[in-house]
Amino acid sequence: WLLSLGGEVLEAAAKKGIRAPMPSVVVEVKVNAGDKVKKGQVVVVLESMKTETVLRAERDGVVVSVGCKKGEMVPEGKELMEIDAEE
Repeated sequence: WLLSLGGEVLEAAAKKGIRAPMPSVVVEVKVNAGDKVKKGQVVVVLESMKTETVLRAERDGVVVSVGCKKGEMVPEGKELMEIDAEE
C-alpha cells in the first residue's frame, strides 16, 4: 500500500521517522520522548474518514521526538515521531 501513497511517504518509511500516511486527526499518542519501544508496539492512533489507523514502531528503539499531539490535524507526510534504533 505504500506505493500508492507517493514517493515522499515511501522514502520516509525507509528512515527512522514515522509519518502520517494521509491527512488525519491524531486520536492518541501512546509514547513520549525518551520512551523505549519494541518493534510492533502501537505508538500513534490516527483517524481519517471515520476510520482509525494504528501506527506501530518498525524497530526496537528509543523515541527521540514526538511531533504531534492529541486532537491535532496532520497533513500527509508529516513526521509524527522519530525513533532511533536501540544499539
